[in-house]
Amino acid sequence: NSYVAKVLEETKKKNPNEPEYLQAVEEVLTSIEPVVEKHKEFEQLGVGMFVHYGLYSIKGMGEWHFTSQEINRDSSYFDLFNKFNPSKDWAKNVVKTAKDAGAKYICLTTRHHEGFSLFDTCGLNEYDAPHSPAKRDIVREFVDECNKQGIIPFFYHTLLDWHHPD
Repeated sequence: NSYVAKVLEETKKKNPNEPEYLQAVEEVLTSIEPVVEKHKEFEQLGVGMFVHYGLYSIKGMGEWHFTSQEINRDSSYFDLFNKFNPSKDWAKNVVKTAKDAGAKYICLTTRHHEGFSLFDTCGLNEYDAPHSPAKRDIVREFVDECNKQGIIPFFYHTLLDWHHPD
């Protein structure tokens, strides 16, 4: 029996005289079953590594550096864009570190709240790695290296954008 079937069975026992409620619960549970199964697969991976990487990395600060230091849009923080140029072997080093630690997957921040993207935004803006001194797709390098070393790549991406005035 699947997790969803077990929950549905328990719900029917607790609410036997509410057919409309039970039908709604069954519809919801059935719709999320694929998600539940994917979640189980993810949990079975075991140890993983979450890698925050972006302009804040230049300063050796965390990803919330922008707000924790009360930086505003007019500050020099965004000048870090002109310094962003990871070494050519950054991905190899990160993936090797994760693998040596026993990680089965790595989740990379492809874009954090500062609005800087590690991939080509294809015209949405030019506040991305290919338009920085790096002049390359950092996410592509990461995925290629994960595949090469047998680590599953995952991504974190946010819609928040402290760089954009809206």
